[in-house]
Amino acid sequence: MSEPAKSLKASTDTLLVLRAFAICLLVVNHATPQPFVGALNILMFASGVSFAKIGFRSTSSETLKAMYHFLFRLVVFTMIIVFAGTAYYSWSWYPNGFYPQELFMFSNWTGRHQIAPVPVWYTQFMLQAFACLALIFYAFDLTPRLRRHPIWVTGIMLAVSVLMVVVAESIWDTNASLDDRLPHLHVWNLILGWLFWAVFLNRTSNMQDRIIFSIGFCVVLGTVFLYAGLASGDLRMLVFAPAGLLLIWFPRIQLGGLLSHIVGLLNRATLSIFLLHIVFLRLGQKLPILIGIDPEGPIASTGLIVGGIVGPVLVWAFVSAVRRAYRKLVADSPWSGPILNLSSAQSAIG
Repeated sequence: MSEPAKSLKASTDTLLVLRAFAICLLVVNHATPQPFVGALNILMFASGVSFAKIGFRSTSSETLKAMYHFLFRLVVFTMIIVFAGTAYYSWSWYPNGFYPQELFMFSNWTGRHQIAPVPVWYTQFMLQAFACLALIFYAFDLTPRLRRHPIWVTGIMLAVSVLMVVVAESIWDTNASLDDRLPHLHVWNLILGWLFWAVFLNRTSNMQDRIIFSIGFCVVLGTVFLYAGLASGDLRMLVFAPAGLLLIWFPRIQLGGLLSHIVGLLNRATLSIFLLHIVFLRLGQKLPILIGIDPEGPIASTGLIVGGIVGPVLVWAFVSAVRRAYRKLVADSPWSGPILNLSSAQSAIG
C-alpha cells in the first residue's frame, strides 16, 4: 500500500468527528446549567449531508422514499418515549402530565412546556421540515433539476431559507415564547449540508471552492445568528463556525487508534445517545445523594456527563448484540421479522 493510501486509511472523516463532538456537547448542555448550545446545528447540518448522499440519486419519487426511511427510526423511537412519558406522568397525576401537542408532534408551535425526557422539538423540526420539503420536491419534480445543477439548486434553496429566517424573525420574534424551535428557522441547516455535499462530495473540489464556500458559510451564519438574532445566536456562532471551517479545510483528521475507535462508537450510538441521554441524566442526578457525594461538586457533575453518554452507549451495545444474535438465529430459518435497531446509520440525527 502506498504512503498516501496508508495515510488516508489511518485518518478519520472530519464529519464523523464533528458528529461525535456534537452529540457529546448536547449531553453537556442538558447536564449543566451553563448554555453549551450549537450541538443541534451541527447535527442538522450533518443530517443534511447524510441525506444528500442517499436522497438525490435518481427521481423525485425516490427522494421522497429516502425521506421516509431517513426519518422513520428517529420519529418512531421518539414517539415511543413520548407515549411512555405521557402515560407515566398522566398516571402519576403530574401537573400538565397529559400534553396532546407533544403527542401529535406540534408542541414546538405552542410553547416551551415538555413532558417527554427527549429533545422532542428536534424530531418535530425534522418531521415538519421534511414534510414541507417533500411537498416542494413532489410539486416541482426537483430531484432531476438538482442532479443536473446541484450547486445552483441547493444554493438557491439555501438563499431562500436564510431569507425566510430574516423575514420571519422581523415579523414574529419567537425567541422568548418558543425558543425559536420552528422548522422555517432551522431548515437552512439541512440545506447548508446539501450545498456542502454538492460542492465537496458530489464532484472534485479545489482551493477556490474552499475559499468561496468558507466566505459563504460565515455570511450565512452571521446572517441567521447575528443579524436575524436566533436564540443564543452568538454562542451558536462560536461553536458552529469553527466546526464548519474545520470540515471545509480539513475533510479528514489524523487521530490515534483509541480516539478513532471512540469517534466511530459515538457515531454508531448517536441515535441512542440522543434518545436516552436525558433519561440517564435524570437517573444520575439522584445517585450522588444516595452515595453521599455533593451533587453540585465537580465529581458528581463529571460523573453525570459521563453517565449521560456511556449509559445510552451501553444500551446501544446491548441492542446491537441482541440483533446480531437474532440475525444469526434466524439466518437459516424460514421465518424472520423486524427487531429494534438503535444504530445511527442513515437516520435523521447527524
